[in-house]
Amino acid sequence: MTNTQSTTVDGSENDALARELYNTIMADIEPDLLLENLANLNAKYEGESEITKAARLKRYEEAYAKFDVEFQKFMTDVDEQVRVTRRAALHEKEQAAQQSDQPLLSSLEEAFR
Repeated sequence: MTNTQSTTVDGSENDALARELYNTIMADIEPDLLLENLANLNAKYEGESEITKAARLKRYEEAYAKFDVEFQKFMTDVDEQVRVTRRAALHEKEQAAQQSDQPLLSSLEEAFR
């Protein structure tokens, strides 16, 4: 019987990871758009002129576009790391199988001598 580790993450853990990733990326782009700041934006910018508001919203739009680029870079890096790890694990398993087969192969060779 083989021992397998569960790699399942429940919904609340997924949500927490997604929120943390979003905040980590967005922190360097536009701190106003951190999740904990979104609810306070109206109060923070109360009374701003329409021109200033339009400029801020444009800045937010650019921040979300930059976020999308940074998120895609992150996911590409994660995907590559998964491929590297998978290849290493398969190679390790293959080597272990070869080592465990070696005594059997040796005894078969001896039997035919």
